[in-house]
Amino acid sequence: MTLGDKIKNLRIGKKYTQTFLAKELGITKAMISAYEKNTRKPSTNIILKLCDLFNVSLDYLLGKENDKYLNISSLTDNQIKIINSLITEFKNNNKKHNFTL
Repeated sequence: MTLGDKIKNLRIGKKYTQTFLAKELGITKAMISAYEKNTRKPSTNIILKLCDLFNVSLDYLLGKENDKYLNISSLTDNQIKIINSLITEFKNNNKKHNFTL
């Protein structure tokens, strides 16, 4: 999968329009389209913003690894329980403040 494919799939997965994503990144819709068509490559700064916006690792976005989410296989059951509690707390806080990206 190309970088452009990943950007498009992540954007669609979040239900973002190209216009919305462009605004969040401070670039034009045409640039998003060019990234997704692999006719232009995003700058390092834009790539880092994409990682933050989509909550994926740089390694995932650049194709170094296929897992877009954190690998917790080496964590203890207690550590996983703590992480799940934090995730639940973040989700509840986001709902409370009507926060979406």
